[in-house]
Amino acid sequence: MNEDIVKEVLLKHLELKGKQPRRRPRQSSGPDVLVEGSAIEVKGGKIVERALLDQLAIYLHDYTFVELAIPSQSLSFSLLHKLRALELLSRRGGLERTLRLYLVSSLTTAQFAIVEMDSVLQLSIKADQILYELAKGHTEDEAPAKAAIAFNVEDEVREGLETLVKGEGRCVILGSGAII
Repeated sequence: MNEDIVKEVLLKHLELKGKQPRRRPRQSSGPDVLVEGSAIEVKGGKIVERALLDQLAIYLHDYTFVELAIPSQSLSFSLLHKLRALELLSRRGGLERTLRLYLVSSLTTAQFAIVEMDSVLQLSIKADQILYELAKGHTEDEAPAKAAIAFNVEDEVREGLETLVKGEGRCVILGSGAII
């Protein structure tokens, strides 16, 4: 999913919540969207983690509220833990900042689901709950089967998050004012 689609879904979601987001020009420096004192960075399917973390660290210092919108399929364990570390590091020195997240999934070519997480910690807890349920559901006793499951666990957790977004998220239809 490309960044422009994620941004359109996010903007529509915010407008449906009664907010008035301001889109920033594509090539300008700074956050992609500003709304009610929040700086929102939007990324598509290909995330360059170092560049994203650099951007968010600056925003966490300069803005009261910082948010990130990404496709749910782009979330990796590596990115999740790096975002959590950044969130924790941003609480030092009296800043007390958290990073709100929006995960976006495609339902059809024009329909998308978007879910909000109040913090990276909240998303991390959801991912851990999915992992726990996956482990509980597997009854294999042989070591090779357990190793195979563990090896593929990131993909399975990502699929679980995708299911969560599609099941609990708001449906946004691009090209119309309708929501489901």
